[in-house]
Amino acid sequence: TREAKERFEVIFHTSPDAAVISRADDGRIVGVNEGFCVLSGYSRAEIVGKFIAEVHLWQDPADRERFFDALRERGACDNMEAAFRRKDGREVTGMISGTVALLRGEPHVISITRDISARKHAEAVQRHNAEVQLVLKELAEIALLSVPLSELYAKVHHWIGRVLPARNFYIALLSEKSGEIVLPYCVDDTNAVPWRRPLGKGLTEYVLQERRTVLLTAAEIEALFATGEVDLRFGNVSSQWLGAPLVDGSGKAFGVISLHSIAADQWVQTPEIEVFSTIAAQVGMVIEHQHLEEEL
Repeated sequence: TREAKERFEVIFHTSPDAAVISRADDGRIVGVNEGFCVLSGYSRAEIVGKFIAEVHLWQDPADRERFFDALRERGACDNMEAAFRRKDGREVTGMISGTVALLRGEPHVISITRDISARKHAEAVQRHNAEVQLVLKELAEIALLSVPLSELYAKVHHWIGRVLPARNFYIALLSEKSGEIVLPYCVDDTNAVPWRRPLGKGLTEYVLQERRTVLLTAAEIEALFATGEVDLRFGNVSSQWLGAPLVDGSGKAFGVISLHSIAADQWVQTPEIEVFSTIAAQVGMVIEHQHLEEEL
């Protein structure tokens, strides 16, 4: 019995996975290993003696109930995926298994949680990349078809929404004849964007002038306004604003596709900027092709 106890303690304390022992009747934590401390951010002194429910380790209480329901019904739960909350508030994804065992004559729950956040992130990146490739393929295919521009604009919004948050999105075109910015397509829940306006110093004109994809935060937009490069009358300040130029075969920018968010989280990173730029290049070619067909 002593040897079995020693083997159990060695395995428990040396496992890289997060291990927890809690009483089955009330959920009071009686022991954790170093793997748990690394995963959760809590020290043993902070966690031992507390009840599982009061520590709020589970991101979703429904997952906790599902785990303990399985323990009550079957005495074990194997490889259940769930989200957990670290001490610093950061979310991690874990694969948890548990069993009910008698320790000192009392039923205890022994649970082991493996951090699979890196694997889940890699899977998400792989799915995202596959979706990007599919979108680019569909864009290339539609370039060969004679699709009405109104239908094309809606498709572009749909495609971008599959790879980026595109709740607020517009396509702006430069009309050289009238000297105006025209929005043939606009979906915006936050801004009252005019469908047609004279050329000025909006963010659209800023991208046309720069002829490159531009990602701006609210602070950067305010800085451009302070220097007079951008006039905020043409739109409200967003948390992030992303715009890419539509360029014709001669290299001239004739329009802009843009999306923005007022959420506090920063949802666009370097890979997303590259994807948006690639989509904009494809869209520019398709729109130019449609304009040439209309002229003919």
